[in-house]
Amino acid sequence: MARRTPKRKTDLGTIVLHWTLVATLVVCALTGLRIAADAPDADTLRMLSAILPAENVWKLHIIAGVGLMMVALAYAIYMRMSGLTQRVKLDGARLSRFTSAPWSILNVLLHWLLFALIVTQVITGILLHRGFGGAIVELHLFATWMILLYVPAHLGSHVAYGGMEQLLRVIRPSAIAANASGAGPKPRIPNRARIAILTLLAGVAACISWFQADRMSRDVLTIAHVDVAPPVTGDLTHAAWRAATPLVVRTQQGGNLDEIGESNVEIRALHDGENAYFAFTWQDSTRSAAHFPLFKGNDGWHVLMYESQTRRAPMAPADEARRNSPVFEGAYAEDKFSVMLAASPKPFGPGAFHPSPKPLEDKPASSSGRGLHYTTDGSFVDAWMWHAALGSSAGRCEVDRIGGPQPANETQLAGLAPYHGGIVGDPAKAVISDNYRQLSNQSGAPVTPRRLPVNLASSAEISGPLPAASDQGVGENTRWAMTETESVPYTAAQDAAIPVGTVIPGLLIPKSAPLDSSDVLCAAHWAANRWTLTARRKLHTGNTASIPIQKGTSMFVAVFDHTAARHTRHIRPIKLEIAR
Repeated sequence: MARRTPKRKTDLGTIVLHWTLVATLVVCALTGLRIAADAPDADTLRMLSAILPAENVWKLHIIAGVGLMMVALAYAIYMRMSGLTQRVKLDGARLSRFTSAPWSILNVLLHWLLFALIVTQVITGILLHRGFGGAIVELHLFATWMILLYVPAHLGSHVAYGGMEQLLRVIRPSAIAANASGAGPKPRIPNRARIAILTLLAGVAACISWFQADRMSRDVLTIAHVDVAPPVTGDLTHAAWRAATPLVVRTQQGGNLDEIGESNVEIRALHDGENAYFAFTWQDSTRSAAHFPLFKGNDGWHVLMYESQTRRAPMAPADEARRNSPVFEGAYAEDKFSVMLAASPKPFGPGAFHPSPKPLEDKPASSSGRGLHYTTDGSFVDAWMWHAALGSSAGRCEVDRIGGPQPANETQLAGLAPYHGGIVGDPAKAVISDNYRQLSNQSGAPVTPRRLPVNLASSAEISGPLPAASDQGVGENTRWAMTETESVPYTAAQDAAIPVGTVIPGLLIPKSAPLDSSDVLCAAHWAANRWTLTARRKLHTGNTASIPIQKGTSMFVAVFDHTAARHTRHIRPIKLEIAR
């Protein structure tokens, strides 16, 4: 009777750590690729949207990333304490056996490659978490692809080395001889199960320590007390601002911004016991205010998104190739600035953004193709938005509440209006609205303006000439939005008097309700390649729909450089402190 070959096995500690590492890498890869699919040139990744997660992506990515650090540390300690380093030892004796056992050597080399990739992922991940971008993003993504390519190479080398039995040993627990070489006295090795438990506990302790260190090292914005408050003028010339200690926050992974996609935001804050005053200053080389103007062609009015639509300047080949991407950054759009307040210190508030072309299966897709803002835990955040299209004079910031997903109306279901996820605004307090009715969900189809200028010459003087290209700025006093007094409701007769080739603002400034406690008064000024935005809001509005400005409130900021949606971001919240 033939003797049965014993099945290959591996110690339980290695099996537990191996599969824990696999689990963290899988979550890191899937959530990381979802985040990377948001990039303008990630057409291939967007094809994988159906299999990539959409809920709580950033939260899961950060937790899995910290878990990866934990398991990698535990694995290294376990191998050292259990006397298993011989498995991956790469010395002259092992390399000398390359011709006789090439697959064994290749397995060890692949292990060291994985170690290097994990170290790269951890280091670049920490830098991204701290606000760095640019080449760090590219290196982080490159390491992710390399790990994905490592998997088939790892499996193939194990099969070549020992067949399926070599692969299956990672699910068959057993003890391993204490001295793999078999030479000399066998050292006493402590129980590996106990070592595995201790190393996992060490990893968990390191994980908890990391989260604690992260909380303790977050940026703090101290809101200084002043007796005489500054006016909201869009500049810092008032003496009260000298009392404010500036905080610089690095924001990155946005659109444009001289092709870098990064802008440092300098924040100052004051209060007088009743109101809070903020000043935000950031880099932006152009003053952009024209947001999707309306252009009259031979077949009617069109939303003017790209400079080539005016037939004044051809698009560059690279821009033409990107034109069909979900968010084309060569589009006419105004500069904007966003502030988010949250009671939660979690990244991006309580997970208020979900990157996916269609995050909610029972709701319309994202109009930008990038994702939707909404929360999933019953909480809400405040979002303030300033628009350069409104001009530099004092006015209101747009104030919205972001909560759970809202029902879609018939127009949104038909694709004639964008679905906004969990963003809720008061229509009576809107500071800006689109100046057109969409008649078809087909891209490039004609639209009908809601209002037309009372006087074309006066409107053109207020707006100034349309820039020949979307990345060219406009004059200091220009405004690319019409008020009710500057416009009249659309009629066919009024339209017939307007010549083909006319460009009018694509935004309206509706008559707003009187100021109340939850409104944000703001004004901005651009000079020397920098915007300065000042804003005022009550510390406590008395409205349960508003996040109070108090100790412990979290703040996030974002820069839009002539882009509709691709703003910069930072992961870690800014903690607010109130000076007495």
